Amino acid sequence: MDELLAVTDLEVGFRTDRGLARVLDRVNFHVGRGEIVGLVGESGCGKTTLARAILGVLPANSAHISSGVIDFGGRNLLAESSWDLATEVRGRQITFVPQDPFSSFNPVFTIGAQIEELMKWKSPDAEPTTASRFYPRARRRADRARVLDLLRTVQLPDPEGILKKYPHEVSGGQRQRLMIAMALLPEPRLIIADEPTTALDVTIQAQILKLLKRLASERRVSVLFTTHDLGTAYEICDRVTVMYAGQEVESALSDDFFAAPRHPYTKRLLESLPSRERGIGGIPGQIPALIDPPTGCRFHPRCDRTGTRCAAVRPDVSEVGPAHLIRCHHPVEAVP
Repeated sequence: MDELLAVTDLEVGFRTDRGLARVLDRVNFHVGRGEIVGLVGESGCGKTTLARAILGVLPANSAHISSGVIDFGGRNLLAESSWDLATEVRGRQITFVPQDPFSSFNPVFTIGAQIEELMKWKSPDAEPTTASRFYPRARRRADRARVLDLLRTVQLPDPEGILKKYPHEVSGGQRQRLMIAMALLPEPRLIIADEPTTALDVTIQAQILKLLKRLASERRVSVLFTTHDLGTAYEICDRVTVMYAGQEVESALSDDFFAAPRHPYTKRLLESLPSRERGIGGIPGQIPALIDPPTGCRFHPRCDRTGTRCAAVRPDVSEVGPAHLIRCHHPVEAVP
């Protein structure tokens, strides 16, 4: 598959009072054009840090990128100036759907005023190099028509009426549909969705996932979907990449990932899902601290297949099936 985004050997740390927390450890990751990729793992595994590094919004006073390349359509985002990222990439070619849509809206302005401000700067018809506070009347009318059309596409009732409302006057599901619409309005090439259904009821979650998957397919937009919910990943993702304590450990097409996991962590993660036969399970041990993380494979202190090499040497990537990659010295045997 033609790659839109390729992250290579990305290493990110955060300065703390106790030392440098090595949050991403030489991570390799990619997203194909028109593909929905799930980035899954426990809380604290580095999913959000990776997403923020791609967006270029890591905190400058504490984050430290020591190595790596983030190639987006042929340009290394880590080598771009902050001005170019802000005007040409972030909010235009790469957009974002947050976990909590309510906190992303300003409560004192109407939804329409906030969407208009977005379109003033990020409309597909706006020139990024000549953006100004002047908003031509013709473009304003064209943008409003585009907004109303997309609000209907995301199945929001009475788009004209919703634009006149304040964020607290619409439901959580409607706010998330608005966020998806706002992410699509600049006609991006990549949408980063950071656990966008966590705060929603299960029935609303299913509607939002189905909507996002349909729109991404129709518009040929790639989606990086971060989540800790494996059920959600199963519903929407074409491919899944698993992270553990700042390291990517397995990547596979969704069917292969759920049917035949090959990394011990992935297998235990799937087995921890509640079932009638197994009940509620878990993975023994604790997630390691990232200030002084385990050497080699960071999962080895909790792994029942660990050996001497696991603690000494981080495994290289090996291909165990078509588009199925793992980092493990002692992988789980393939299902016959």
